[in-house]
Amino acid sequence: MSGIQFSVLLRTAPKRGQTTGRGCLPASLKSPLQDHLKKAKAIHKRDLADGWGCVLMPDALDRKYPNDPGASRP
Repeated sequence: MSGIQFSVLLRTAPKRGQTTGRGCLPASLKSPLQDHLKKAKAIHKRDLADGWGCVLMPDALDRKYPNDPGASRP
């Protein structure tokens, strides 16, 4: 899932080749879900600031994307 739009309907943005998912978002879940996403974003920002913003890539991907700034070379 790559995105959520908060409105009357919950809509999930699909990955390539999939259709958009839709469903009703209960009003009682809107605020807790938004709070959870804010906390997750804060943790992500803290992790990036602490230097955890890269991943190890297998050799084939490392060669395919040699200029990927998020890649760490072992």
